[in-house]
Amino acid sequence: MGSETDPIASLTPDDAIVDWATDVPESIRVFEKFGVDYCCGGKSLDYACGQRGIEVQQIVDEIRIAAKNAVSEGASSKKP
Repeated sequence: MGSETDPIASLTPDDAIVDWATDVPESIRVFEKFGVDYCCGGKSLDYACGQRGIEVQQIVDEIRIAAKNAVSEGASSKKP
């Protein structure tokens, strides 16, 4: 699966939340929805989800959907 089809393919739950927020800006809305602090420290996504009692896969799935929707919206807005 390439990055064209999966914008978060290069990220893992062991990566810092700030990396997710930087590489996939759409993740910020998901973090805010679940109350995950994305701007301070170098905590991994897995660690932060554990602290909040959230399944990491749920967050990853929602970020993937948000990122794909943003790509789709961007592509459709470029059509004449």
